[in-house]
Amino acid sequence: MIGLRYLLLLSCFSLLARAQEAEMAQTEAIGEQELGNDDFAVRQDGFEALKAWSQTGEREQRRDELLDRYFASDDPEERFRIREVLFEITLGEFEQSGPGFLGIQMDRPQVFFQPRNNNNGPLQNAGVGIASVIPETPADEAGLKAGDTILRVDKLDVRRFDGMDILQVYLKDLRPGTEIEIEVLREDETLVKKARLMNRLAIEGAEEPIPTGPSRVDSEKREQLLRADFGRWLLKQQGEVLEESEPEPQGPAPEENR
Repeated sequence: MIGLRYLLLLSCFSLLARAQEAEMAQTEAIGEQELGNDDFAVRQDGFEALKAWSQTGEREQRRDELLDRYFASDDPEERFRIREVLFEITLGEFEQSGPGFLGIQMDRPQVFFQPRNNNNGPLQNAGVGIASVIPETPADEAGLKAGDTILRVDKLDVRRFDGMDILQVYLKDLRPGTEIEIEVLREDETLVKKARLMNRLAIEGAEEPIPTGPSRVDSEKREQLLRADFGRWLLKQQGEVLEESEPEPQGPAPEENR
């Protein structure tokens, strides 16, 4: 009985190993035969297949496999397409520079009240109101709407007299790419939304001391800023790969080099 279980276990491990080998072979085949093909249509089909493959399995494993493939390739066409897939699956992972931005105009609430069971305590308010939401910003993408009242951002409760001020300070200290959780009151319903902050510098007129018009997202600049940060992240990964590949020093150094 024990022998049968042992054989079954070996069989399972063997099947798993074969599946992993087949998967890796499929990835390599896409890179070798399709991404660098002379026919643009074939290259594009390979690119779409690679994108679909990158969305399966463990994300970190896919990322590492694509990085290995990227650094091992000397084909510009293949490297370009692998880089594009890496860019998509690592959004939110690589560190972004610049000031974070949510994309709302806050409205200072007018309703203040004493906290329960503490008549001598500081005045509280109903939260921080949202006067407007800038289209195509994280706030818009998260589904926040004008008229919502923010109750909490992450663990920061903004239902207090200076709630708007402390929320502005809190958001100002966060970097682009940071994911925040926002609890809002919409009419009589409490909702929890998640948003990943963007770079404030991608807002038209963000560098002007006094904005001259309504805020809008500069989509082209937003993409440029993201790709610049991704490029720095990719160079860092390349540096780590080179460090790992350096041979260990063998034996003591010669006398003249000590």
